[in-house]
Amino acid sequence: NTITTGVENELQPGKACTVWIVAIDQAGNISDVTEQEFITTKAMPKVETLPTVSGVYGNKISELQIAQNGVAKYGDTVVPGTWTLTDTRDTVLPVGTTKTVEVTFTPDESLQDQYESIKLNVVPTIQKRKITIRVENMKSTYGNPLPGINEILFKIDDTTPLVNLDTKETIQKTLQLTGNWGQEQYPSAGNWGFAVSSNSANYDVTVK
Repeated sequence: NTITTGVENELQPGKACTVWIVAIDQAGNISDVTEQEFITTKAMPKVETLPTVSGVYGNKISELQIAQNGVAKYGDTVVPGTWTLTDTRDTVLPVGTTKTVEVTFTPDESLQDQYESIKLNVVPTIQKRKITIRVENMKSTYGNPLPGINEILFKIDDTTPLVNLDTKETIQKTLQLTGNWGQEQYPSAGNWGFAVSSNSANYDVTVK
């Protein structure tokens, strides 16, 4: 005996389909046609290109932004939709983090009966937070060693406050001092210039 089936239309994700079935015995007798209707399951798109997530140090994870959309495909077809940060954590990530955040791809409304949404994890790009510090002039008495980095007096500009419970000491530890007196520990009396810089991992420090 032989059973023959046919499909009314080419199968598509999330679509109604009809299958017809007939049986043929060895004598060639054909049974009545039986029809069966069903709806195919939604298709799962594949992420071809990850979205880009970015923020500035001090932003909570929930405050990060989608900087560039990704690309989702089903087969060779690009599935249009929306990329959304769906991670609600209030954690602050450092610059250069390797931790991931949750992003969700949602197909366009007209395609949501055909394609599933996708949740994925993306490593965000965290930029340094810009701050400005104002360094005071230093004084020393001839015969005494010049002040070192620990003696530098500075203030953080009110318009660029620190974040994430960081303190002035956090910045102090990153400062570096360069003076134009060379290697002299006890230079002669006069005015000597110096420069202050910072190697902070999370702050882009402008010194004034």
